[in-house]
Amino acid sequence: MLLMSRLLLPSLAVVLAYVVSACSPINVMGRSVPDSEYTALYDRGIAREKSGLKPDDAHDEHGKPPTWDEYWCTIGGTGAVPPTAQSRRLKRYIITHRRALGLPELSCARE
Repeated sequence: MLLMSRLLLPSLAVVLAYVVSACSPINVMGRSVPDSEYTALYDRGIAREKSGLKPDDAHDEHGKPPTWDEYWCTIGGTGAVPPTAQSRRLKRYIITHRRALGLPELSCARE
């Protein structure tokens, strides 16, 4: 009986901890990240594109880096489904900053 209670209590504690952790708030992508962090990342990407470099740390299933158009329209954060106010705002940021530098229009730039 004593052996059973020594095994049961720790097991119950583990199960309870697991259940309680499942009730914690979920960090949904993009909800707690301020625009300034995204714009800093986008500024680095736009500078790389202007310099003629490939997208950083992005590749397709074959290991090939995407074109800048593919990057900005999918990986670059402009393809949120469904679009949120933040994703629309950041998409406008990318489009206007790229236009200001004379970079080619994006296929997803239709607003």
